[in-house]
Amino acid sequence: MSGLNDQKRDEFSVSEILRELKDTPKEQNTGTSAFDLEDILAEFSSTPISVTETVAEPIADEPTKKLPSKEEIQKQLEPKKEKPKKQPKPKKEKPQPVVKEKPKKQPKPVKEESSELYTLEEFFKEQPELKPKEPKVKKEKKQKQVQPRQDGPSVPPQEYVRMRKGVARLRGFSAMLLLFVCVAMFYLSFAPMFGIPIPQEIAHYGNVQLHHIFIFALSVLATLIAFPILTSGIRQIAKKRLGVEAVLVFAQAANFLHIAVNLWLHEKTIQQPYAPVLVFALFFATCGLWKRDRARLRACKTAGMTSEPLGVYTHDRYGEANIIKQPVHDETCFARRVEDSDGSERFWSIAAPLAICASVVFAVVSGIMHHSLYRFFWTLSASACAGVPFFALYAFAQPYFLLTRELSGIGSAITGWYTVESLSKEQNLIIRDSDLFPKGAVSIHGIKMLGAFSLEQTLSYVTSVFQESNNGLFSVFYAELKSKFGRLVSVHNMRHYESGVEAELEGNQVLIGTAAFLIRMGVRLGDERDAKNVVFIAVNGSAAGVFHVKYKTNEEIRDVILEALDHKVKPVLAVVDFNLTPMMVEEIFDLPEDSLEYPNVEDRLDLATDSRFIDHDACAFVTRSGFVPFASCILAAKRLRSVVGRNLLLTGVCVFFGMMLMFSLTWIGNIFASAPYNLFLYQLLWMVPMLLISQRVK
Repeated sequence: MSGLNDQKRDEFSVSEILRELKDTPKEQNTGTSAFDLEDILAEFSSTPISVTETVAEPIADEPTKKLPSKEEIQKQLEPKKEKPKKQPKPKKEKPQPVVKEKPKKQPKPVKEESSELYTLEEFFKEQPELKPKEPKVKKEKKQKQVQPRQDGPSVPPQEYVRMRKGVARLRGFSAMLLLFVCVAMFYLSFAPMFGIPIPQEIAHYGNVQLHHIFIFALSVLATLIAFPILTSGIRQIAKKRLGVEAVLVFAQAANFLHIAVNLWLHEKTIQQPYAPVLVFALFFATCGLWKRDRARLRACKTAGMTSEPLGVYTHDRYGEANIIKQPVHDETCFARRVEDSDGSERFWSIAAPLAICASVVFAVVSGIMHHSLYRFFWTLSASACAGVPFFALYAFAQPYFLLTRELSGIGSAITGWYTVESLSKEQNLIIRDSDLFPKGAVSIHGIKMLGAFSLEQTLSYVTSVFQESNNGLFSVFYAELKSKFGRLVSVHNMRHYESGVEAELEGNQVLIGTAAFLIRMGVRLGDERDAKNVVFIAVNGSAAGVFHVKYKTNEEIRDVILEALDHKVKPVLAVVDFNLTPMMVEEIFDLPEDSLEYPNVEDRLDLATDSRFIDHDACAFVTRSGFVPFASCILAAKRLRSVVGRNLLLTGVCVFFGMMLMFSLTWIGNIFASAPYNLFLYQLLWMVPMLLISQRVK
């Protein structure tokens, strides 16, 4: 009975609990009540039969309010949880992927740049005076056009010699062949004037047609031999960039037309053709190009004599243009600059169009005024041949050839007109310690110890400081130190003064300089203070020693400095040796007073450095040490510019008077005065002053 009572109690308790759950308000009957019901049912899972029965009885009393089972309650609760998810309306928002792709097509950096540009434009609209000017790009283009063309290949000098050697030999062979043609032309045309016997059948006075045929054949042969020159002239005409080669092409064409007209007229009194004069012009033009090529090869050969040449550079420093000597960073710059257009080519770029136009105008005027087609071709041929002097290509080639031969003997090489333009201006010539006194020109001829320090220690201190400061006396003191079996020490806290150096070595405060410097620093020197050309050293405020130095002068260096002064080149003493003052150098080398510039100590130390990087090409190469090869490049460039200028002046005068003279003679119809023989002598005589002036380049 007790068991039944317990069972009834359980049933009663469950039914009561169910009624309480039923009577609870709807607000409290949430998902938590289902969770509580499950827990309650789980507690009575040990008696599932009694539970089902007890649950069925109260529900039978109220069928409309039947209590759902656990599974039904879960099914009822599940839709309630899914109700918030039953909103598939976001599907209408499918264009979201398109919105995601838009930022990919228009990345943020582009948007930021566009906004910045917009703000800058608005800013410049508000303040137009702050807007930067745009014509800077045009100015840079103009500057690049003014610079000479770099026509040479970018190869080392030795490689350039191997590349161009065959071309130079071919020009020499062509010049030799043209010489034979010139001899034949001279014999056909000028033999009667010199009393040389000539068969009457080929002479002009004997058989005009046969004479013209021989002249025409030799002219064609000369044209074939000098074909490279004429081809260059044709290219100049095609590019509308005329030169002396274009004038030669024009004169040759006028000559052929003149010969053809003479053969067509069949008259014995007709003017002789000017073909012999033009053949000689081709010969001298070929010789001029041959000499120019030989000069370039010699310059490149000299530049490639050493693997580490020194370059001569122009450097704008401290508001002035300076010429300095530095190690070469790019050896290919010499061959790249050696073929730049020279002053003669630039002169003919202006003179050639004028000469051609003048010849055409003279021929047209003469032909129209005399109503003669023959007079037109006669004047055209005569004036065209007068417009090409024999030394047209010698104006630059001859002095450059002589100059390279002289410079190669001292170890210098100039690139040509690029060197002339770079070094011929008024500039400062930077002179360093080793330039004035090269190795062997300075020696120590006396040493005196003044303190308690040993000779080896004081000598070591002086040598170490000179090495650190790049002093020109280092090599002399280092040789003396090695003879005493000394060693170098480290230098700290070095300071430079106008006439001395202060440094710290091995914990000692060292002063090295002239007597005046040590006296100003509070060091007592005694009787040695009046000595000249000496090096004093003081350690920890007391004099330690004095070294007497002897300087030997070189007459070649003195002559070069004097020549530089004559060419308005200002020598600048960028020396570290405190003994080399302007007064001392002027006294030793016997130079005029105030002829040397002496900058302050900071500028001297800067200019005395050898490890300076310069981005532009070197103007010249120096393969030997010393001041003479270095300064000779500058002086040679100035002499070359002066000589070429005078030769070009002679060229202009020769062309002007020659063309005017031939036009006047053809205008009046003077056949004998305008003969090819007289024009040949006229051209030949003008070569004499040109050759004499070219000798002044040495």
